[in-house]
Amino acid sequence: MEIERLKQDKYYANKMFFYYWAFERQGTPMGFKIAAIQTIDTAKEGNYSTEFSKYYKGKPNKRNNPILDKRITNLDIADIVCTIEQKNVEEAFNKLSLNGIGQKIRAFFIRDIVYLLKLEEKNTIEFAD
Repeated sequence: MEIERLKQDKYYANKMFFYYWAFERQGTPMGFKIAAIQTIDTAKEGNYSTEFSKYYKGKPNKRNNPILDKRITNLDIADIVCTIEQKNVEEAFNKLSLNGIGQKIRAFFIRDIVYLLKLEEKNTIEFAD
């Protein structure tokens, strides 16, 4: 995964988030990940629900499926990665608010981005964060 591209390319960053982090909770069908990526590729005018149903034929779990959250059109993982790089961890955590993306997934995502940005090596994160 290219961290620079993750910071600059919203489309790429959103796809990587759904591939690596969004569906890592227990019990999530493996098909969700692939269907979500295809949905991001093809959804026009924010019609994610219709597109997702083309690629996933099982129960979509509308209540806890982040790709079906109405706020998905505002998701900007590239911006969230830049927010983490600026050491605004709490703000990044709050920006990553979608159905099915709980505290643990958000924390794992932020931890991984901190690692990819090598912020730990630079001693730029305070323990309070």
